[in-house]
Amino acid sequence: MNYRIDSTTGKKESFASVKERSTRAAIHMNKLGINPEDVILFCSRNTLNSIIPVLASLYLGAKVASTDPTLSVRDCAHCISLVTPRFIFVEQDSVNLIEDSLLEAKFKANIIVIGESVIYKKFSDLQSASSEEEKFRPILNVDCHDTAFIYFSSGTTGLPKGICLTHFGLLNSVLSML
Repeated sequence: MNYRIDSTTGKKESFASVKERSTRAAIHMNKLGINPEDVILFCSRNTLNSIIPVLASLYLGAKVASTDPTLSVRDCAHCISLVTPRFIFVEQDSVNLIEDSLLEAKFKANIIVIGESVIYKKFSDLQSASSEEEKFRPILNVDCHDTAFIYFSSGTTGLPKGICLTHFGLLNSVLSML
């Protein structure tokens, strides 16, 4: 099987398309100044679009964090204050949650909407073809002990806590599945 399937819609996408779209996103994100020091936060359900900016962030060496779009404003604001993201990719239905959470956290971040928006940059703006696609290569000089992902605990005994997964840990996780 050389494609993935959105279990909700039944839509299929080839892995070649995933690579092309994530490369295009990385090129545009690089032009926005995203670099290995940045944390990129995602607030989205699982869709065919949601993995694309995650992969693009990893190509650029940026740290990836994710929040659940069903969180309360209080919990989402707490997560934002823990990771202080430079950019937030958010699905259209969760824009209000992110706006309210940023206000509560007294924090500013650049918002990119996966969907339609007249206020913020749209994810679709990062999908246009680029002459740089053929020569694009992910950043390779990332230290394997640097953080790749920041997950949040469930917060059952208090507020969620950030849990870091290094590039080395990510690679080990992938290799253990083979």
